[in-house]
Parts: sequence; structure tokens; C-alpha cells
Amino acid sequence: MAQAVEYQPAIICAVTPRLSCAVAMIRCSGESCHELLRPCLRFAKTLSPKDWPLHDRKMLRCEVIDPERGEVIDDGLCVFFKGPNSYTGEDVCELYIHGGLYLVDSVIKVCLRLGFRASEPGEFTRRAYLAGKIDLTQAEGIRELTEATSESQWRAARTLVRGALREHIESIRTKIIHIRSLIEASIDFPEESDTQNLHQSEYLLLIRELRKELLELQITYPSGRVATHGLQVVLCGRANAGKSSLMNALAGKSRSIVTDTPGTTRDYLDVSLLIRGHKVIVYDTAGLRQPLQVPQKLGWDGIPEAEIIAIKKTLSLALKADLVIVVQPNTDASPLSLTDYLSCYGDDLGFSGAQISAPMLQVRTFGDQITEPPAWGEDSDVVVALGPDQPPQGIEPLKAKIARIASQSSVLLNPEVFICTPRQKMAIDQALLNMNQALQLAETDDYEELLAYEMKNVSDSLDSILGNITTDDLLDQMFSQFCLGK
Repeated sequence: MAQAVEYQPAIICAVTPRLSCAVAMIRCSGESCHELLRPCLRFAKTLSPKDWPLHDRKMLRCEVIDPERGEVIDDGLCVFFKGPNSYTGEDVCELYIHGGLYLVDSVIKVCLRLGFRASEPGEFTRRAYLAGKIDLTQAEGIRELTEATSESQWRAARTLVRGALREHIESIRTKIIHIRSLIEASIDFPEESDTQNLHQSEYLLLIRELRKELLELQITYPSGRVATHGLQVVLCGRANAGKSSLMNALAGKSRSIVTDTPGTTRDYLDVSLLIRGHKVIVYDTAGLRQPLQVPQKLGWDGIPEAEIIAIKKTLSLALKADLVIVVQPNTDASPLSLTDYLSCYGDDLGFSGAQISAPMLQVRTFGDQITEPPAWGEDSDVVVALGPDQPPQGIEPLKAKIARIASQSSVLLNPEVFICTPRQKMAIDQALLNMNQALQLAETDDYEELLAYEMKNVSDSLDSILGNITTDDLLDQMFSQFCLGK
């Protein structure tokens, strides 16, 4: 369990980004922080400032003053939370004032003069974790909750915050501890009657059941990642196929530059969208060009280096995508196959043996320039018209297909237990690696010391998910991604 550490009291305005608003909250945390804050608060005559801590968790009317000038800055509200019954586990004070930027800055300056310091991103949640109020999975859920822009993100974040993953991990750890106790008892007391009856089949049954639970958790990662971070959609196609126009039509604004000159897009562009309640990140990529035909061979020598690098980035994104949209002009009778493209040129570009695992959707552009689809068209394809002088056509059916795929990606997601961050995925992968090695040892009914060691490694990997075993570098990286004031 994480140990509480001593911090200097911290203060932060919880309005992020800094915008004018109706009400702003200033949160202070640290032992006896109310003592530091007391000089800038003036309560009604019936309440002495010394009695403020007696009104734990009660909202009180107050004036916020500048003690140096004796000037009232604002009328507001304040509340005191006595530790450990607070968000951070420490004494916490919260001020609620009008949200004008000048007002907020003035109060913060007063607080800094009184002895507070500005908090770091995520510091309040980090304090909660170090005080044992939450584990790392719940901290990650809090971060996702503050960043949620879609219903699926909100639901996934709420599940993490409520501790479902923590409870599941702890349940698995309890079973591992039981297995380890059996193994180590057999090692330490081989002649005892209780341990003489232990048999290989008992180890195998328990380890196989645990391995199955870890596998079931591992396969939730793609769905969990989509639910929390959005569906990654990559637009691929040849130069001038209409990828940038399609991205602009999906975004409803001019995000990509569109010209008749091939190769306008070098580096990829991305835009975050909300499509039918699902967060979707769309990537516009460079056109896929084939090597030049030179005597007796195909070569990349005549193609600019920047274009080759751009093609590599396109393929790299496609290999990691949740959905690949292949954009093909409706007037082009020769379809583009990404599978064939990788097979032919993957070795030259550094993608030897790579295959796209994401579903692929065909979008045929220039639908306004032809009345009949080419022979390669399928009923599942989407035809769009993206002419510069008319509203885009066919975008709504395309959005419906994207939303359906986003929904399908979350259907496999257990609403109670899933993993959704690379950190969690790496820990589960390592736990499974050690579990597989433990299973091999159990099947040979030998080397019980090594078997106990591998089971300990499994337990350590699961502990790292909850944060029971961690490093300062990991905490610094994780909490730095939080917004200020959380």
C-alpha cells in the first residue's frame, strides 16, 4: 500500500483552462491549511474564524479579503474538510468565488503571500493515492473522467473510479497467494501430512484457472482503449484520392489543405470528432505511392525522401488503427489493396511481415463525376461527393458506419472489468508471461522453488497495476497528464 508523505500545503484554481466563468473554485490542501487561509476570510459576526474547523463539511458564507490592505476582494463561500475525510486525505479548504480572471488571480496572489504554493498537475489526486485513498487504476479513471467527451468515455471512466478493476485484481491476487502458500508449505514442510497430499493436479487446476482469468482481462484492452480514448480512424489512399477533402467533410471545417497538386499532405494531420456519441480521432495521411519503374527493377531512388518518410508514417498509423478507411476515386477502376501494398513494398519500407488487423472500409470519392460505380465496387462501400462548389454528399451514411464500428468495438467490453491504458496492458502481458512459465513448471511437477518464484512475479505485476509496487518516475509521468486543480 502506498505510504502517505508530507507535503507543503498547495493551492490551485480549479478553473482550467483559465476562462471567465460564473463561479471559480480554489482548493487548498495540507495539514492545518485552514490556519494559513484564516487571515483572508471574514465570516459573519456570529461565527469566529477560530470556530471554522468545528463546521466540518458545512458551506459557509464569507468575505475574501486582502489582509495587507484590509480590502474586500469578493463575497463567496468556503468549506473545510478535516483530514483524513477529504479528497486528498489531508485537511482541505475550498473557496468558491466569482469567476472573473482578475478576481481569481487576486485571491491566488493573497494565498501565495500567506504561505501556500501553486500545485503541480494532478498533485491533489497524487496526494490521494499516496494517502491510500485510491489506487492507480482509480487515479487513471479520475483523469479519464475529467477528459471525457463522449458517453462511452464517461461510462468507462466511472467504472474505473468505482474500483471495479481494483477489486478484480485483488481477487486474482488472493488466489495467487493461496497457490503460493500451498507451494511454499510443500517446500518447507515436505514430510507434514497436510502437504504430503498436495499433488501436481491441484497446482495445474488452480494455475490454469488463473491463466484463463488473465487472458480474459488481456483481451479487453482494445475495447477498453477505444472506450476511454476514442476510435482511431486512418484515411489511406493514393495521392489526390480525396482524403483531405473527406477529412474536412467529416470535421465540418477546413482542417486539411486541399489542392489539385499531388502530395500536398506530407506529415499526417488529426482531428478529434464526436460521431453519434462516440469519440473518434481521424487521421489524414500522405498518399501511398508505388516505387518508380526503372530498368530491370522497381526503386525508390527517384522519389523524394520526405515522401518516403510520409508513406512510412501512413503505414505505421494504419497498422495501429482501429479502423482503416481506404479512399479510392470513383473514377479509378483499379482498386488499392493495402494488404497487397504491404506484401509488395513492406520489406523496402521497414514493415516486413506486417499485416493490418483493423477492419477496413472502402470509401469511393468523386461520386458526382460518374453515374455507374466501377466493377470493383461493393454494396458495403460508401460513395461520397466532395465537390468544392456543393455541400458534401454521403457523409451521414459514412458516419453511421463509423459509429457502428465504434459501438461494436465496445460490445466486447465487460462493463465491470477491463484494462484501458498501455501501463495496465504491459503489466497484464508480463503477468501472463510469468503465468505461462509457471504453468510449464507445474506440468513437469518439478522445481517447486522456481514455480513459487514465477507466481510471486505474477503477483508483483498485478501489484504494479494497483500501484502497490511503483516508482517515482512512473508517478511523475502519470500525474503530469492531469489537469491543474485535480
